[in-house]
Amino acid sequence: MRPIKVYLAGKIPKGDEIGNLSDWRNEYITLLKDCEISFISPENPDLDESQPLLVFGHDCVLVREADIIVINAPDKLGVGTAQEMIIAKYFGKYVYTVLPPDTHHRRTNLNMHGRIIPDWIHPFVYAFSDKIFNNIHELVVYIKDNRKGILDTSKKELHIIDDAISRYE
Repeated sequence: MRPIKVYLAGKIPKGDEIGNLSDWRNEYITLLKDCEISFISPENPDLDESQPLLVFGHDCVLVREADIIVINAPDKLGVGTAQEMIIAKYFGKYVYTVLPPDTHHRRTNLNMHGRIIPDWIHPFVYAFSDKIFNNIHELVVYIKDNRKGILDTSKKELHIIDDAISRYE
C-alpha cells in the first residue's frame, strides 16, 4: 500500500515572521509519522515570490498531487488557505480541517441575531471540509483507524456550491 500524500495547508510565515512563528507543520509531521503518510508542504524557499502566478501554480500542483489536504485552522485562515480548500474540491480531494472549539472560525454558544448556535462553524469552512477535528490528535486517531479505506470514503465535491444554493433558494 502506497503512502497517503497529505498537503499541509495553513499559515506560512512571511517576512519578519520567518523563524519567529511556531512550526505547526513539524508538529503535525511528528504526530502523524506512524500513519504511512508522505507530506507535501507549500514552503519552498527557492520559489520566486515576486512571480504571483508561479507561486499560485506551484501550490495548485501540490494540491492536485495530494490525496488529502489537511487544514490547520486554530487561527484565522488566510486567503491562500481558504482558496486551497476550494482548489482541493476542484481536484476532487479530501479536506480534513483541524478546527478547535472557541477559535476564530468556530465558536461555542455564539449569539447571532438573537439565536444561540451551540457549535457555530464558519459556513465556508464547514462547506468545504469533509471532516472537522477538534485537534490534531483526533485526526491522527482517525487516520490510524481508517488507513486502509480512508481514500474510499465519501467526500464533498465542488457541486457543494450548487447544493447550498438550492438549499437556500
